[in-house]
Amino acid sequence: MARFLAYLLPLLVLSSVCAADVQDAPIPESVNWIGIVVFLVIFVGGCVGFLWMVFRHDKKTKEVQNKLKA
Repeated sequence: MARFLAYLLPLLVLSSVCAADVQDAPIPESVNWIGIVVFLVIFVGGCVGFLWMVFRHDKKTKEVQNKLKA
């Protein structure tokens, strides 16, 4: 745990330094819709894939338990 905290402190300091540079950045005039669509496809696909894997694993576990009971 101490090792994790030792790595976390410099990371927080470094991220706050980088955030100060972004604060002065101008507001973008237009939205990059391709980036938003790609993000949504990857995010939703990842969520659906995760749920499908959980359902499939649960189904296999129930089948194995039913075979053991029989």
